[in-house]
Amino acid sequence: FQSLSLHPWECSPGTSCTIVMVLSRFCLHTTTVVVLVTLGCGVRSGFTPIYVEPTTQLLPESHVFVNPVHWPFQNLTNHTASVFWQRGTPSSRLTTPSAAEIGTATGVSATPEQQVVATGSGPTGTPPNVPFSAVQLTSTGVWGAWLNTTSADPTAEHLTTTTIESSFGTCYDVWQPDHSGEFRVEFQLAVPTAFKLSPANGCAVYVSLSVYVRTKPGLPSHFIWYSINLFDFERDVRSDHVFIDTVSKKLIVSSGVTGGSKYNVPLPGSASSSNTTWPTPKSFGYRVTATNLEQGIRDGLATYPTLKGLPEKASDYCISGYNMELEATPDAAAGMSLSGTTISVGSVSSVIH
Repeated sequence: FQSLSLHPWECSPGTSCTIVMVLSRFCLHTTTVVVLVTLGCGVRSGFTPIYVEPTTQLLPESHVFVNPVHWPFQNLTNHTASVFWQRGTPSSRLTTPSAAEIGTATGVSATPEQQVVATGSGPTGTPPNVPFSAVQLTSTGVWGAWLNTTSADPTAEHLTTTTIESSFGTCYDVWQPDHSGEFRVEFQLAVPTAFKLSPANGCAVYVSLSVYVRTKPGLPSHFIWYSINLFDFERDVRSDHVFIDTVSKKLIVSSGVTGGSKYNVPLPGSASSSNTTWPTPKSFGYRVTATNLEQGIRDGLATYPTLKGLPEKASDYCISGYNMELEATPDAAAGMSLSGTTISVGSVSSVIH
Protein backbone atom coordinates (compact mmCIF):
# COMPACT_ATOMS: atom_id res chain seq x y z
CA PHE A 1 0.00 0.00 0.00
CA GLN A 2 1.38 3.36 -1.05
CA SER A 3 -0.52 5.71 1.28
CA LEU A 4 -2.75 5.78 4.35
CA SER A 5 -4.58 8.89 5.49
CA LEU A 6 -6.77 9.12 8.59
CA HIS A 7 -9.32 11.86 9.20
CA PRO A 8 -10.79 11.35 12.70
CA TRP A 9 -11.95 14.97 13.15
CA GLU A 10 -14.92 14.58 10.83
CA CYS A 11 -17.38 13.47 13.56
CA SER A 12 -20.02 15.46 15.31
CA PRO A 13 -20.01 15.80 19.11
CA GLY A 14 -21.46 12.82 20.91
CA THR A 15 -21.05 10.34 18.04
CA SER A 16 -18.51 7.62 17.51
CA CYS A 17 -15.63 8.83 15.42
CA THR A 18 -15.46 8.15 11.71
CA ILE A 19 -12.17 6.91 10.31
CA VAL A 20 -11.75 7.31 6.58
CA MET A 21 -8.88 5.24 5.24
CA VAL A 22 -7.65 5.87 1.75
CA LEU A 23 -5.49 2.98 0.59
CA SER A 24 -3.67 3.38 -2.70
CA ARG A 25 -1.80 0.57 -4.48
CA PHE A 26 0.21 1.11 -7.59
CA CYS A 27 0.24 -1.88 -9.97
CA LEU A 28 2.60 -2.65 -12.83
CA HIS A 29 0.61 -0.56 -15.27
CA THR A 30 0.39 2.41 -12.86
CA THR A 31 -3.24 1.63 -12.14
CA THR A 32 -4.36 3.12 -8.82
CA VAL A 33 -6.76 1.15 -6.66
CA VAL A 34 -8.55 3.25 -4.02
CA VAL A 35 -10.46 1.60 -1.20
CA LEU A 36 -12.64 3.64 1.14
CA VAL A 37 -13.39 2.16 4.53
CA THR A 38 -15.80 4.05 6.75
CA LEU A 39 -16.69 3.37 10.35
CA GLY A 40 -19.16 5.19 12.59
CA CYS A 41 -20.80 8.49 11.70
CA GLY A 42 -20.98 10.43 8.46
CA VAL A 43 -18.06 12.42 7.09
CA ARG A 44 -18.22 16.20 7.05
CA SER A 45 -15.90 17.47 4.39
CA GLY A 46 -15.00 20.93 3.22
CA PHE A 47 -14.55 22.54 6.66
CA THR A 48 -11.48 24.43 7.80
CA PRO A 49 -10.78 25.12 11.50
CA ILE A 50 -10.10 28.84 12.02
CA TYR A 51 -9.84 28.66 15.81
CA VAL A 52 -8.80 25.85 18.14
CA GLU A 53 -8.73 26.41 21.90
CA PRO A 54 -5.19 25.88 23.23
CA THR A 55 -4.48 22.51 24.82
CA THR A 56 -1.66 23.94 26.95
CA GLN A 57 -1.78 26.38 29.84
CA LEU A 58 -2.42 30.07 29.23
CA LEU A 59 0.08 32.16 31.19
CA PRO A 60 -1.70 34.39 33.75
CA GLU A 61 0.76 37.26 33.44
CA SER A 62 0.27 37.62 29.67
CA HIS A 63 -3.22 36.25 28.97
CA VAL A 64 -5.47 37.26 31.90
CA PHE A 65 -6.74 40.80 32.48
CA VAL A 66 -9.17 42.72 34.66
CA ASN A 67 -11.14 45.76 33.43
CA PRO A 68 -8.81 46.57 30.49
CA VAL A 69 -9.27 50.15 29.31
CA HIS A 70 -8.65 49.51 25.61
CA TRP A 71 -9.74 46.07 24.50
CA PRO A 72 -8.75 43.92 22.69
CA PHE A 73 -5.00 44.40 22.84
CA GLN A 74 -3.35 44.25 19.42
CA ASN A 75 -0.55 41.97 20.63
CA LEU A 76 -3.15 39.33 21.54
CA THR A 77 -4.50 38.95 18.01
CA ASN A 78 -4.74 35.24 17.16
CA HIS A 79 -4.19 34.42 20.83
CA THR A 80 -6.63 33.29 23.50
CA ALA A 81 -7.18 35.47 26.56
CA SER A 82 -9.34 35.56 29.67
CA VAL A 83 -10.89 38.79 30.94
CA PHE A 84 -12.60 39.80 34.18
CA TRP A 85 -15.12 42.61 33.79
CA GLN A 86 -16.03 44.16 37.15
CA ARG A 87 -17.09 47.58 35.92
CA GLY A 88 -18.37 48.70 39.29
CA THR A 89 -15.06 47.81 40.93
CA PRO A 90 -12.29 49.76 39.18
CA SER A 91 -9.88 48.93 42.02
CA SER A 92 -9.86 45.23 41.14
CA ARG A 93 -6.44 43.62 40.68
CA LEU A 94 -5.26 40.15 39.72
CA THR A 95 -3.96 37.74 42.34
CA THR A 96 -1.93 34.67 41.33
CA PRO A 97 -0.90 32.18 42.57
CA SER A 98 -4.14 31.63 44.44
CA ALA A 99 -5.01 28.82 46.84
CA ALA A 100 -8.73 29.66 46.72
CA GLU A 101 -11.09 26.66 46.69
CA ILE A 102 -12.18 27.18 43.10
CA GLY A 103 -12.26 23.54 42.00
CA THR A 104 -15.18 22.69 44.29
CA ALA A 105 -17.34 24.95 42.12
CA THR A 106 -15.85 24.22 38.68
CA GLY A 107 -15.03 20.52 38.99
CA VAL A 108 -11.52 21.30 37.69
CA SER A 109 -8.31 20.40 39.54
CA ALA A 110 -5.62 23.06 39.35
CA THR A 111 -2.53 24.16 41.26
CA PRO A 112 -2.35 27.62 42.88
CA GLU A 113 -0.05 28.71 40.04
CA GLN A 114 -2.83 27.84 37.57
CA GLN A 115 -5.46 29.96 39.34
CA VAL A 116 -6.15 33.68 39.03
CA VAL A 117 -8.53 35.71 41.20
CA ALA A 118 -9.76 39.26 40.61
CA THR A 119 -9.90 41.07 43.97
CA GLY A 120 -10.72 44.63 44.96
CA SER A 121 -11.52 46.79 47.96
CA GLY A 122 -15.11 47.89 48.42
CA PRO A 123 -16.41 51.03 50.09
CA THR A 124 -17.98 49.30 53.10
CA GLY A 125 -14.92 47.78 54.71
CA THR A 126 -14.31 44.10 55.41
CA PRO A 127 -15.31 41.96 53.67
CA PRO A 128 -15.35 44.15 50.56
CA ASN A 129 -18.72 44.19 48.83
CA VAL A 130 -17.30 43.24 45.45
CA PRO A 131 -17.87 40.14 43.29
CA PHE A 132 -15.55 37.14 43.53
CA SER A 133 -14.24 36.20 40.08
CA ALA A 134 -11.70 33.47 39.39
CA VAL A 135 -10.35 31.35 36.53
CA GLN A 136 -8.29 28.19 36.29
CA LEU A 137 -5.80 27.67 33.46
CA THR A 138 -4.76 24.04 33.46
CA SER A 139 -1.79 22.44 31.75
CA THR A 140 -4.17 20.45 29.51
CA GLY A 141 -6.04 23.53 28.32
CA VAL A 142 -9.18 23.11 30.43
CA TRP A 143 -10.54 26.53 31.42
CA GLY A 144 -12.46 26.75 34.68
CA ALA A 145 -14.37 29.81 35.87
CA TRP A 146 -16.09 30.60 39.17
CA LEU A 147 -18.19 33.74 39.60
CA ASN A 148 -19.97 34.69 42.83
CA THR A 149 -21.76 38.05 43.05
CA THR A 150 -23.54 37.48 46.36
CA SER A 151 -21.21 40.02 48.00
CA ALA A 152 -21.43 42.58 45.19
CA ASP A 153 -22.88 46.05 45.77
CA PRO A 154 -25.98 46.08 43.51
CA THR A 155 -25.86 49.87 43.22
CA ALA A 156 -22.36 49.74 41.71
CA GLU A 157 -21.92 46.31 40.11
CA HIS A 158 -24.94 45.61 37.92
CA LEU A 159 -23.44 42.82 35.79
CA THR A 160 -20.19 40.93 36.28
CA THR A 161 -18.56 39.01 33.42
CA THR A 162 -15.72 36.52 33.03
CA THR A 163 -14.65 35.52 29.52
CA ILE A 164 -12.37 33.34 27.47
CA GLU A 165 -12.03 34.84 24.01
CA SER A 166 -10.01 35.43 20.87
CA SER A 167 -9.83 37.91 18.00
CA PHE A 168 -8.85 36.09 14.82
CA GLY A 169 -6.81 38.87 13.23
CA THR A 170 -8.79 38.59 10.01
CA CYS A 171 -12.46 38.48 9.14
CA TYR A 172 -13.23 35.08 7.64
CA ASP A 173 -15.57 34.81 4.69
CA VAL A 174 -18.35 32.34 5.52
CA TRP A 175 -21.57 32.84 3.53
CA GLN A 176 -21.65 33.02 -0.27
CA PRO A 177 -24.17 34.82 -2.54
CA ASP A 178 -25.73 31.45 -3.43
CA HIS A 179 -26.45 30.89 0.30
CA SER A 180 -23.80 28.18 0.65
CA GLY A 181 -21.36 28.27 3.54
CA GLU A 182 -21.71 28.12 7.31
CA PHE A 183 -19.67 28.25 10.48
CA ARG A 184 -19.62 25.50 13.08
CA VAL A 185 -18.73 25.63 16.76
CA GLU A 186 -17.89 22.58 18.88
CA PHE A 187 -16.73 22.30 22.52
CA GLN A 188 -17.09 20.45 25.82
CA LEU A 189 -18.88 22.26 28.65
CA ALA A 190 -19.85 21.51 32.25
CA VAL A 191 -21.70 23.73 34.72
CA PRO A 192 -21.59 21.80 38.00
CA THR A 193 -22.54 24.66 40.34
CA ALA A 194 -25.11 27.46 40.38
CA PHE A 195 -27.31 29.19 42.95
CA LYS A 196 -29.24 32.38 43.59
CA LEU A 197 -29.99 34.26 46.81
CA SER A 198 -32.78 36.31 45.29
CA PRO A 199 -36.03 34.84 43.93
CA ALA A 200 -35.67 32.93 40.66
CA ASN A 201 -36.56 35.91 38.46
CA GLY A 202 -34.85 38.49 40.68
CA CYS A 203 -31.32 37.78 39.46
CA ALA A 204 -29.55 35.89 36.70
CA VAL A 205 -26.46 33.79 36.06
CA TYR A 206 -25.77 32.31 32.64
CA VAL A 207 -23.21 31.02 30.12
CA SER A 208 -23.21 31.98 26.44
CA LEU A 209 -20.90 31.80 23.44
CA SER A 210 -20.88 34.67 20.93
CA VAL A 211 -19.27 34.76 17.51
CA TYR A 212 -18.36 38.23 16.23
CA VAL A 213 -20.20 38.87 12.96
CA ARG A 214 -19.29 42.06 11.13
CA THR A 215 -19.72 43.54 7.67
CA LYS A 216 -16.98 42.88 5.16
CA PRO A 217 -14.34 45.49 4.37
CA GLY A 218 -15.61 48.12 1.95
CA LEU A 219 -19.14 48.11 3.37
CA PRO A 220 -20.56 50.41 6.06
CA SER A 221 -19.35 49.15 9.43
CA HIS A 222 -21.87 47.03 11.37
CA PHE A 223 -21.40 44.45 14.12
CA ILE A 224 -23.63 41.64 15.45
CA TRP A 225 -23.16 39.49 18.55
CA TYR A 226 -24.27 36.06 17.31
CA SER A 227 -24.90 34.46 20.66
CA ILE A 228 -25.80 30.92 21.77
CA ASN A 229 -27.32 30.66 25.24
CA LEU A 230 -25.97 27.43 26.76
CA PHE A 231 -26.95 27.73 30.42
CA ASP A 232 -29.31 30.11 32.21
CA PHE A 233 -30.05 29.00 35.74
CA GLU A 234 -33.78 28.59 36.42
CA ARG A 235 -34.72 30.76 33.42
CA ASP A 236 -35.84 30.15 29.84
CA VAL A 237 -32.85 28.98 27.82
CA ARG A 238 -34.69 27.66 24.76
CA SER A 239 -36.37 30.69 23.16
CA ASP A 240 -35.00 32.83 20.35
CA HIS A 241 -34.43 36.50 21.15
CA VAL A 242 -33.06 39.65 19.56
CA PHE A 243 -32.04 42.59 21.70
CA ILE A 244 -29.50 45.42 21.98
CA ASP A 245 -26.35 44.98 24.08
CA THR A 246 -26.35 47.56 26.88
CA VAL A 247 -22.58 48.17 26.65
CA SER A 248 -21.78 48.10 22.92
CA LYS A 249 -25.27 49.13 21.71
CA LYS A 250 -24.99 46.43 19.01
CA LEU A 251 -27.56 43.84 17.95
CA ILE A 252 -27.52 40.49 19.76
CA VAL A 253 -29.09 37.51 18.00
CA SER A 254 -29.57 34.94 20.76
CA SER A 255 -30.78 31.34 20.77
CA GLY A 256 -30.30 28.02 22.52
CA VAL A 257 -29.06 24.70 21.17
CA THR A 258 -32.47 23.06 21.06
CA GLY A 259 -33.25 21.77 17.59
CA GLY A 260 -36.11 24.26 17.27
CA SER A 261 -34.28 27.56 16.82
CA LYS A 262 -34.49 29.81 13.78
CA TYR A 263 -30.95 31.01 14.42
CA ASN A 264 -28.82 27.83 14.61
CA VAL A 265 -28.89 24.11 13.77
CA PRO A 266 -27.49 21.58 16.30
CA LEU A 267 -24.89 19.16 15.00
CA PRO A 268 -25.83 15.47 15.32
CA GLY A 269 -25.28 14.23 18.86
CA SER A 270 -24.98 17.68 20.42
CA ALA A 271 -26.11 18.27 23.98
CA SER A 272 -28.94 20.76 24.49
CA SER A 273 -28.95 24.07 26.34
CA SER A 274 -30.12 23.75 29.94
CA ASN A 275 -31.38 25.81 32.88
CA THR A 276 -30.14 23.24 35.41
CA THR A 277 -26.57 22.30 36.31
CA TRP A 278 -24.64 19.23 35.11
CA PRO A 279 -21.34 18.01 36.62
CA THR A 280 -19.80 16.06 33.74
CA PRO A 281 -18.67 17.81 30.54
CA LYS A 282 -21.04 17.42 27.61
CA SER A 283 -20.21 17.83 23.93
CA PHE A 284 -21.97 20.69 22.17
CA GLY A 285 -21.98 21.51 18.48
CA TYR A 286 -24.02 23.76 16.22
CA ARG A 287 -23.86 25.44 12.84
CA VAL A 288 -25.06 28.78 11.51
CA THR A 289 -26.16 28.97 7.88
CA ALA A 290 -26.96 31.98 5.71
CA THR A 291 -30.65 31.34 6.34
CA ASN A 292 -30.10 31.42 10.12
CA LEU A 293 -28.16 34.69 10.02
CA GLU A 294 -30.56 36.44 7.67
CA GLN A 295 -33.54 35.45 9.83
CA GLY A 296 -31.83 36.96 12.88
CA ILE A 297 -31.09 40.18 11.01
CA ARG A 298 -34.69 40.47 9.78
CA ASP A 299 -36.01 39.93 13.29
CA GLY A 300 -33.59 42.52 14.63
CA LEU A 301 -34.64 45.10 12.06
CA ALA A 302 -38.31 44.42 12.75
CA THR A 303 -37.82 44.85 16.50
CA TYR A 304 -35.42 47.80 16.47
CA PRO A 305 -36.07 50.33 13.67
CA THR A 306 -32.94 52.22 14.77
CA LEU A 307 -30.93 49.41 13.15
CA LYS A 308 -32.03 50.63 9.72
CA GLY A 309 -29.16 50.22 7.27
CA LEU A 310 -28.02 46.86 8.63
CA PRO A 311 -27.34 44.72 5.51
CA GLU A 312 -29.78 41.83 5.20
CA LYS A 313 -27.66 39.50 3.04
CA ALA A 314 -25.47 36.98 4.84
CA SER A 315 -22.85 37.28 2.09
CA ASP A 316 -22.16 40.84 3.27
CA TYR A 317 -20.74 39.53 6.56
CA CYS A 318 -17.68 37.72 7.89
CA ILE A 319 -16.62 36.48 11.36
CA SER A 320 -13.67 37.91 13.29
CA GLY A 321 -13.61 36.37 16.78
CA TYR A 322 -15.57 34.85 19.63
CA ASN A 323 -16.03 34.85 23.38
CA MET A 324 -17.47 32.47 25.96
CA GLU A 325 -19.00 34.40 28.85
CA LEU A 326 -20.00 33.53 32.39
CA GLU A 327 -22.16 36.43 33.59
CA ALA A 328 -24.15 37.20 36.72
CA THR A 329 -26.19 40.00 38.21
CA PRO A 330 -25.87 40.54 41.99
CA ASP A 331 -26.94 37.68 44.29
CA ALA A 332 -26.01 34.78 41.98
CA ALA A 333 -23.13 32.37 41.37
CA ALA A 334 -21.98 29.63 39.00
CA GLY A 335 -18.94 27.48 38.26
CA MET A 336 -18.10 26.03 34.85
CA SER A 337 -15.42 24.31 32.79
CA LEU A 338 -14.68 24.54 29.06
CA SER A 339 -12.36 22.68 26.70
CA GLY A 340 -11.90 21.73 23.07
CA THR A 341 -13.50 24.80 21.48
CA THR A 342 -13.17 24.63 17.70
CA ILE A 343 -14.67 27.03 15.17
CA SER A 344 -14.71 25.95 11.51
CA VAL A 345 -15.95 27.47 8.27
CA GLY A 346 -16.92 25.81 5.01
CA SER A 347 -19.77 23.99 3.36
CA VAL A 348 -21.06 20.44 3.17
CA SER A 349 -19.69 19.11 -0.11
CA SER A 350 -20.34 15.41 0.46
CA VAL A 351 -21.54 13.00 3.08
CA ILE A 352 -20.52 9.36 3.33
CA HIS A 353 -22.87 7.18 5.38
